Amino acid sequence: MTKRQAPDKSQGADLGRARHEITGRASKRTKLKDERVKSKRDIRSPFYQQRKDSDFLQLPLDVLYEIFCLLSPGDLLRLARTTKNLRALLMSRKSSFIWKAAFGNTPGPDPIPEPFEGMCEPNWAHLLFGESVCDKCGEENVDVVTFRFKRRLCKACLKKGTCKHEDVLRKFHKYEAEILDIAPWVDAEAAGRVRRGNPDKWYWIEDLPGMNRHIVDFKTKERKSADFRSKFRDWVALESTKLHVFYHRCELFNNWVSELDAWYEAEGQAAEAKRVSEIQRRLLALGHDPKHVRDPTFLALPLIASRKPLTDDLWNKIAPQLIETLREMKHAQISKERTQHIAKLYKDYKKTVLPIQLQYFPTERTMYTFPHIKTLVEGDASIEVTDEEWTEAVAEFSNALMDWMHAKRDKHAAMISKGNYPPSQPMRVVSLEDAASHLNLARRNLMPRFAGPLELAIAVFKEKQYGPIEIGDGNTRTRIGRDFCSFWDEGNVKEYEFFPLGSKTAAALVKLVGKDPAKTTAYEMDNVSGRFCCLDCIRDKAKNWVSGYHWRLAVEHAKKHDHLPQWDTVKAQKLKEKYPSKWIYEGPIAFNAWCCNHCCFPELQKVDVQLHIKYRHGISKPVENRDYFYRTELFRAQPTGQTIDFDRRPQGA
Repeated sequence: MTKRQAPDKSQGADLGRARHEITGRASKRTKLKDERVKSKRDIRSPFYQQRKDSDFLQLPLDVLYEIFCLLSPGDLLRLARTTKNLRALLMSRKSSFIWKAAFGNTPGPDPIPEPFEGMCEPNWAHLLFGESVCDKCGEENVDVVTFRFKRRLCKACLKKGTCKHEDVLRKFHKYEAEILDIAPWVDAEAAGRVRRGNPDKWYWIEDLPGMNRHIVDFKTKERKSADFRSKFRDWVALESTKLHVFYHRCELFNNWVSELDAWYEAEGQAAEAKRVSEIQRRLLALGHDPKHVRDPTFLALPLIASRKPLTDDLWNKIAPQLIETLREMKHAQISKERTQHIAKLYKDYKKTVLPIQLQYFPTERTMYTFPHIKTLVEGDASIEVTDEEWTEAVAEFSNALMDWMHAKRDKHAAMISKGNYPPSQPMRVVSLEDAASHLNLARRNLMPRFAGPLELAIAVFKEKQYGPIEIGDGNTRTRIGRDFCSFWDEGNVKEYEFFPLGSKTAAALVKLVGKDPAKTTAYEMDNVSGRFCCLDCIRDKAKNWVSGYHWRLAVEHAKKHDHLPQWDTVKAQKLKEKYPSKWIYEGPIAFNAWCCNHCCFPELQKVDVQLHIKYRHGISKPVENRDYFYRTELFRAQPTGQTIDFDRRPQGA
């Protein structure tokens, strides 16, 4: 081990004066008049009380030196800011051996390089280990040192404090031209510039006066020499060589900083890995689940992912919090497993229900909120749920679903205009395990009016913020009857509201075909084959194109008017005889979403589901919305028929 250099004799002779500097003692002198007046003031006031030096400063200087030599450069910098006496001592040239010892105490792959020529050890320590603040403006988090300028500078100060090569002599015309050859510079990237100079050299403006004075001093000294020009040229060449040597040292310093940062990062990662491993060992010894203890989310907690060494005192402090977190993780895992299990039970249960009723059922997310399900899912994780409890929960599905569907029906039915509607029947759940006669009766009589008034053609709801119909987008901006009930559990249902004008339009269309709006369901209107023409649009001579709509699209068309438009079913045939026409499909596209109402067979095309019912269930002529149905969702509306467009433009135009 290298022996630390001791203070020299001259330094030892000054120990007494240094002690006076530390303790604040001074030789006696005669009090002046102003001091006598000051002494009469209230010395109890905090403003006049002097701070007593710490007992630490009363230690012998050689002991203090021994302590200082065990510190790091950063510790010495912070210590020098505590008192003026300590600052005076540590910043003294005679204390350079303390800083050199501190440099030797700094861990790292390589020793700390020697400072620049003319730079004292405290300044060198401040440049390397001082606070990460800009030397000019005090901005924080400035980690990069610009060694060529011997400063720690933020990007803003670098940009503001530099001047490019071609502007130096223009802005500072009194400076010597040789200053460009001997003053340190950086490139545009290091100077925080976007545009490069020509040449790409940027000088620190504050360095220029001193460099210029250096040149002027040499000229003044050697001007009267016979070979002045030769000496000056050689001197400039020598200074330029020194500058290149300086650049080389700066590059070495940058490499040293990079290697030191990489070393610190590697050491930090190793310390963190050691701490994590020790925490895992202790938690596993306490009997916690290895799956939770090794969970990446758990290991990323600040209490664990730290590079601070784990001591017994620190463990006793953080252990309760970690154990509580593991308990919460265990509870979350048990709740997740219970949720997944109840979801499977719910999925299996829905396979036993008359398929068309699933249009009204809630999603799994809503089912979890049912009180008897919530109690099981969120119950004590330490108590296992028995098979009997799960069986009882499934047995309660029917009643819970009926209550939920009734609440939904009553809420949305209250939005419809009051009328003499048929009484609402109980929304009871029908099982596929019921007798065949009972199932046929449910398909024929129960389901057409299952949701009461919401099954009617006048139960029209629309998006609160709607746009025009987009051809082939698989959706419409209005939803009618059961088409709306199919997603009344979705979060987006709040974006829908009852559409009075659409409801009145539907009532007008129902009357046109000779039916009662208070009793006619949406699916009864789907069987109407005719097309409805808007007379308001036909009377508008500015419209070159008019259309005959399927009744659902006619209701959709109503939102283009601010009043109830007039409709006609016969006009379409007359227009077809008078004008050229073409059929287009602008309603929701038909997906492969046709379902069998006799079993839980997967969704098919319409033709395929009809064949399935014919050969699987022996029904030669299956009826839509009784033997099979189209499953609608939030973004999958009931498909409609085609629209016929009439071209009223003059022929040949």
